[in-house]
Amino acid sequence: MHKGKIHIGNTALNEISRMFFFLFRRLSRYHLKRFLFGIIFIQFILFIIIWSSSYKRTTEKALTQQQILDLEHQTRINPHLVDPDYEYFRNSNNNNGNDVSDDYISFLSDYFSSWYSSDGSDMDQSVADVDTVSRLYEKFRYNTKPFWFDDYTLQKNLLTIPYGPNRGQKWTCIDDIQYYNSDPRLIWSVYMDYIINNYPQHNQKNIAYNWKFPFSWYDWIDMHDLNKLISLNETRLTCEFLFEGSFYKDTLLKIENEVGETLFDNGRSKYDQDGWYVYAKQYGDNDILGKLKDYCTYLVDKPKFSTGLNITKQDPKCRPEVFQLQNRNYVYSSLKPPLSLSVTALNGKTYQFYFDQNGPRQNMIESNLLQDFIKNNLDLPSLNNTQNLLDYNDLVFNHFEKFNNFLENYNISKNFVVNVKETDSNLINLEELILDEADFEFDPIAKIKELEAIPEEEMTPHFKNYLDSLRTSITYAPEFSPKYFQESGDIQDYYGIGYHRDSRFFNVDSFLFDKQEYANRLNSMIRTFQKFTLSNGIISWLSHGTLYGYMFNGETFPWDEDFDLQLPIKHLNYLAQYFNQSIILQDPREGNGRYLIDVSSSITVRTKGNGNNNIDARFIDLDSGLYIDLTGLSVSSIFANVKVRGYMQEQLKELHLHTNNSVLQVPEDSNAKNSDYLGLMDIYQLHDYVHKNNKEFSESDRSSVDKFLREEQTTQRNINSMEKLLKPAQRYYLHKIMKLYNCRNNHISPLSYLSPMYNRMFHGVPAFVPKKYLHFLKNEYYVSEDYAYITYKSHVFFPGVMHWVNEHFVKKCSNINNWYRDTKKLSNITSIEQMEFKDMKTFVANMKFYGTDDMTTFANLYNAFDQFAYRMKELAIEFDPTLKQKEKKELLNILKNQCSEKIKSPGKDALLYVYEKRLFKKLARNFDPALIEDVKDSIDKMYLNKYWKQLLGLKNRELSLFHTNFESSSEYIVRPSNSTSKLVDMNYQGRKDMYPDKFSNCPKLFSKDPN
Repeated sequence: MHKGKIHIGNTALNEISRMFFFLFRRLSRYHLKRFLFGIIFIQFILFIIIWSSSYKRTTEKALTQQQILDLEHQTRINPHLVDPDYEYFRNSNNNNGNDVSDDYISFLSDYFSSWYSSDGSDMDQSVADVDTVSRLYEKFRYNTKPFWFDDYTLQKNLLTIPYGPNRGQKWTCIDDIQYYNSDPRLIWSVYMDYIINNYPQHNQKNIAYNWKFPFSWYDWIDMHDLNKLISLNETRLTCEFLFEGSFYKDTLLKIENEVGETLFDNGRSKYDQDGWYVYAKQYGDNDILGKLKDYCTYLVDKPKFSTGLNITKQDPKCRPEVFQLQNRNYVYSSLKPPLSLSVTALNGKTYQFYFDQNGPRQNMIESNLLQDFIKNNLDLPSLNNTQNLLDYNDLVFNHFEKFNNFLENYNISKNFVVNVKETDSNLINLEELILDEADFEFDPIAKIKELEAIPEEEMTPHFKNYLDSLRTSITYAPEFSPKYFQESGDIQDYYGIGYHRDSRFFNVDSFLFDKQEYANRLNSMIRTFQKFTLSNGIISWLSHGTLYGYMFNGETFPWDEDFDLQLPIKHLNYLAQYFNQSIILQDPREGNGRYLIDVSSSITVRTKGNGNNNIDARFIDLDSGLYIDLTGLSVSSIFANVKVRGYMQEQLKELHLHTNNSVLQVPEDSNAKNSDYLGLMDIYQLHDYVHKNNKEFSESDRSSVDKFLREEQTTQRNINSMEKLLKPAQRYYLHKIMKLYNCRNNHISPLSYLSPMYNRMFHGVPAFVPKKYLHFLKNEYYVSEDYAYITYKSHVFFPGVMHWVNEHFVKKCSNINNWYRDTKKLSNITSIEQMEFKDMKTFVANMKFYGTDDMTTFANLYNAFDQFAYRMKELAIEFDPTLKQKEKKELLNILKNQCSEKIKSPGKDALLYVYEKRLFKKLARNFDPALIEDVKDSIDKMYLNKYWKQLLGLKNRELSLFHTNFESSSEYIVRPSNSTSKLVDMNYQGRKDMYPDKFSNCPKLFSKDPN
């Protein structure tokens, strides 16, 4: 759209009206401006009448066939183009993605270029600018779709200096660029363009894994805050600054003065409190400072993209803001590169690209990938690093287009497809999954021989790495295994949360106190993992606290620090064989998560041993250090605990077994008898081996083995079960024939309780849950029977919102005791347990005045409404006593097939949320704070009203989420009164008391597993 040509459609008219609402609120304070406003408004109406008729005439023209084909092509590149939200938010910002002056209301700035300030002075705040800020707030707070608000361009972004005295000015050439943020649009565009233009077109065998990317962690992790230190020219950064318990205040202020903004956000205000600062200086490890050269050295002539510090070891005994910067520097300086990059696309295929392990660590500028991209896309015959890039047109980094070009170039993309030949890639579409008992037993020796038989030239880097890890793992005795995963538990003044963050990727700042960002990170992580594993046929299911959270509303608990999933031991090995040490990315059209698959070095060990390695693998968020714990289930020789002894007694009778030591014979080919390696020996075999070869072991090792043998013998003497007389090999065989499987933390699961697995929705994506999930939860936790008012960790499960919310939030929004002057009191009740649906409208309206959480609690409720309502419908069907098992199954299948795809993501892409929040804060600084508060207030109230309508739809059985196009004449299908339609309306299916008039009448569901 060109300047001077204004096109206004229905959406535009609505938005212009919306902007005048904002204007009227502010202008009404001044009589003169009211008068001017009236005059301008009349002119505005006349203008709309003229131009809207013109717009109607131009848009009623039929599209040509070529226009239709072009639109279809663009939709393949960017699926969001057909989404009305995409047009709404992108048009609010600009037409071309760069210039807000060209949007459909830019002409109003002629009238309102200086229209309001609280002190009477003029501020340049055009209507278009206010509209941009308004919709940006709306998008980052309430829209979870993964499209970008703007475009990333060469001149507007990459060449614009973000920090320091030259902030806002331009670097002119590539050699000038000292640092950049790893924006996904930049990274995706450059690397996809590199593949498309450089991958060999001939069909050389195995070329895909012999052809490798250059690698630097700089391009694949969030370097936003470390870049502030990299940008320093005047202030000299020292090793002590990143290893003291807290920052030197004088140095911190000097850095921030040079950078032009705070170095970090979370806890920054504490440094301005003298008393706190004196106390904080006591943090830290003074011993480290005495040998700091072993941890940190100085680089000669500080290079680009570097702080000038080479950090080779970490020391987490400091405050979190210190460790996150120390840690980012460590990752960039010293962390070993991953093997590959794996991307699960919307087409269900996973594409894998290998990184160069032997060459220099080079980011996209150091490796000349960026230079090639600019040359290719500006159609330049050549480009050198000193060439003035400001002489050319600006260049958009269209990562959607580049990735789509890669996918559509089948001759190239087919070479990078991962084929996990041992699994079923249709796993995601199964309604039920019958587990195979063979998947719970793994023979590492046989697998090693299988891999060794593969010709060297056909061994991928992942296969080689997996083979090496198996050879290492079988040498680790359970009693000697070193701890593999390292958490950040020693971080000071961090509420113990560091124990749930991977030490390598710890990067926690603002989201510690931003509930929405925290929820978004967890949501992005589990959604990515589920789509990635299911697309590759790797079986896993929800377990422990994650399963408990699912039980209530299909999401994790808001206070939970991680996710827990279990896998059959063979599928854990498939994960290791094909993906260990791979960075996992989402399809960029779906999200921007960056994760690392990391499998421990001792996965052949299947007993607890010294307890150092209960977790087999992790799926780690590279931008925060949050992770998913993955544990393999297998047959083993542990003593079965009391919780499964009843099951074992039943199995004895059913299988006609005797556990007499002389009767239970172990087959010669049993895995339990293989004892040629330390990692495969039982404690008796290990004890004998260690003492026969005592010179190979330290006194501490020998003492440790003696201790573990005594514990084994003591347990055997004291145990009151059928396993009392059995040796480890016999216990292994007994568990195998009884189909009992355990993780390394001794949680035991009978196969018949796990299988068949049910395909349900968790965080808006498919996930498998065990057949008897309540049985597992009751074995591990206290589980109330009620679907109502349960309190835990200062949270309450409130059925009115179908979620766990802070108790203070509920008390303030209900205002039962009339303590809060800014909220309306609910009448005629003395406790929240007495709340009824008729109180919900007031309860929702009061959410606006919760205050300290800045609407993040409400935003999480609103964004996750679809998932919560969907899980409530699952429960209504699963626990409906009037339905037969077959009828439940049919209804749940209709629900899954017809309704699940309509569930929007319960949270925004985490990286996009952070980007938009930073952008909003940056833009908001240019406006009067009172105006920004009015903008936020109006948007919040609009979404509170939408949320109330959603609750009404749930109560009145009118949610569009549950409308289907599926026809059925079955008698058990409930239909609305007076309806003659055969279409199944899922609003009416299942028990009717899930969302009652009185929430105290919510049903008792969880006494036993549904039939």
